Amino acid sequence: MIGTELLDDPRADAVLVGRQLRDIARLNALFGGTRAVVRELEPFLERGKAEPANGKRQPSFDRVARRAVVLADLRRSRLAMAGVWAASLCLAMSGVSRHDAVLSLKRGYTREEFCDMLRDANVRAVARYRPGARIVAAWSPGAGPQ
Repeated sequence: MIGTELLDDPRADAVLVGRQLRDIARLNALFGGTRAVVRELEPFLERGKAEPANGKRQPSFDRVARRAVVLADLRRSRLAMAGVWAASLCLAMSGVSRHDAVLSLKRGYTREEFCDMLRDANVRAVARYRPGARIVAAWSPGAGPQ
């Protein structure tokens, strides 16, 4: 394993953990963690829309959960490591958050490694790079091998 992050330690101080989780949420909002997953879900949301009594179509997340699996992680990239380090300085994040953000990216995947993992799990899905040093794949579990 490459290094240890604060959140890996079950004895970590609760205040530090809370601060780190807030920092992670800020980085995800800025660098597209949530957007990467939602973008992969969009085709399944279109298929899973429900028709309520008021006639306004809304996505039905319980239906989507039965139709889609999204695997998302960080893409290993030196540029992303430098970028998140600089961003964490500008955002006045703690040194621990800065260290762990860079370490998380070091632990990330290349597209080849991500595809190997999917293949090993007998999942045929396309791994895609997304903005913000993200790598994602989505598939329908009920459809068998894709």
